[in-house]
Amino acid sequence: VGALARRAAAPGADPARLTEDCARIDAQIAALQQVNRRILGRLRPAALEEMGLADALEALAQGWREANPRVTITLSLEGASGDIEETTALTAYRIVQEGLANALRHSGADRVDVSVSRARGALHVVVRDNGAGLDATRPPSSGGGLGLRGMSERVGALGGALTLGNDAKGGARLAASLPVRNPGLERC
Repeated sequence: VGALARRAAAPGADPARLTEDCARIDAQIAALQQVNRRILGRLRPAALEEMGLADALEALAQGWREANPRVTITLSLEGASGDIEETTALTAYRIVQEGLANALRHSGADRVDVSVSRARGALHVVVRDNGAGLDATRPPSSGGGLGLRGMSERVGALGGALTLGNDAKGGARLAASLPVRNPGLERC
């Protein structure tokens, strides 16, 4: 913008050229705003804050259903309703988000089941698919993707536990237990 101002003040400034430069700057700003919106959406989904965990997970699953119409995505969200500490809800959302992304991008599954329940002072999140499962020659802890590493760090920071492995029924199973910080909210 400073360079544009200097050009405009220069003798013999070309208004058409200045207009083109302004249009390019405007397009770059619009692109940057889109990137910022995507980043902010990944940091703290607006749906989670506005609708709560259960409805945000419904919206997330619906987006994946629309993008992958041949895959059945089921949700069992009894434990996702009611008051859940913000950090715990965000972590649960991210686990489901990453679990769905991995299942739909890598497993070849035609069914993904997501459940969120509460028991014994914890919020339990499970994403299970009927796809190819995990490569038995490469343990999940051998580096994995950044998404899995990030999930593990988030869950660990809350004092929870995260497991990823092959499900006994076939496919992969991602499970997390997140402590419920308000004992009055836990269900047995």
